[in-house]
Amino acid sequence: MYGLYTDFDEIIFCCGIMETVEKKDLASFNDDILNTLQESLLVLDSGLRVVYANRSFYSTFKVDTHTTEGVLVYELGNGQWNIPKLRDLLEKILPTTSVIEKFEVEHDFPVVGHKTMRINARRVEDAKGDFSLILMAIEDITEEKRLMEFTTRANKLSAVGLLSAGIAHGLNSPLTGILNFLKVYSNHEEQGSEKFKELKLMLEAASFMSQTIQNLTQFAGDIKGAVSPIDIIEVANSTLLFTERQLVVNNIEIVRDFPEHVRTIMGNKSQLQHALLNLILNSKDAINSNGRITIRLRDSTVDNSVIIEVEDTGYGIPAENLPMMFTPFFTTKGDNGGVGLGLSAVKGIIDNHNGTIRVESEEGKGAKFIINIPATV
Repeated sequence: MYGLYTDFDEIIFCCGIMETVEKKDLASFNDDILNTLQESLLVLDSGLRVVYANRSFYSTFKVDTHTTEGVLVYELGNGQWNIPKLRDLLEKILPTTSVIEKFEVEHDFPVVGHKTMRINARRVEDAKGDFSLILMAIEDITEEKRLMEFTTRANKLSAVGLLSAGIAHGLNSPLTGILNFLKVYSNHEEQGSEKFKELKLMLEAASFMSQTIQNLTQFAGDIKGAVSPIDIIEVANSTLLFTERQLVVNNIEIVRDFPEHVRTIMGNKSQLQHALLNLILNSKDAINSNGRITIRLRDSTVDNSVIIEVEDTGYGIPAENLPMMFTPFFTTKGDNGGVGLGLSAVKGIIDNHNGTIRVESEEGKGAKFIINIPATV
């Protein structure tokens, strides 16, 4: 395709188009030659009406000659080609330059779905200026773009792995020292005293920090932590200890919808705390202030699993973003914080527990994250 314009010149020269073909003769183009092009080809007249389209165009965009030839390009397929960037190309750029290369356009087509297209275009005129044509080759690079994005994400994940290793090496040693001192100090306090409770909370917080560092490494390297029987109610309560004050400051109400007992699950407590904390903080960011977060726990009535729900009254999630919520590095926070690893890390933890996570949301109506984790029999 890089030699497209040379190819056009050769075709035009060989067929004698520039010298002998008039508008009424365009139907006599040599289809056998033009249909060898893998790229879609459109030929427009000076009024931007389609005078020719090759086989690849019809195949790629699922249209036929009866609804294409003689039609204004913007009216193709009930107006689905009325694309602002295409208008800029045809009405603003091409009139000032005869050749356009690698002009990218993205569009959602009702029939064929999302397409990323690379357009090469050329305006040609006969020597006398009696007529002009626009030759437009359209290369479908949708899969190429997806592959590039996948490769970019993979490279970012690799960088996270290296970063995690550095963090673990730099922080684990001092954290181990802090944990040891806290254990010593707590052993010298009377159990049940206020100081003992405070030291225990500090000890849990430091342990949580240490596990969070390990979770980063596990996220990059897919290493499972040690598992043991877990009371998910205790996990939820201990996680809320870390966040409750921050939520109260932001006028966010916490609702605990817990039964007296739920089934025991096999898991890693610190990882589950990390997952639940991410969901709670995600809900806090969605609310900003003055709202409610509900943590709901229950046994499933459908299968042998425990259900964990985190529901908020935040701004909700647009429908087009729902399929990407657990994709690494996908974020809607922009420059306001967030690199898009929180929810993907949560999914990684739930996957490690042989569970599932999904989200239900409507824009403006909050969001609900629903986790199912197999219970012990």
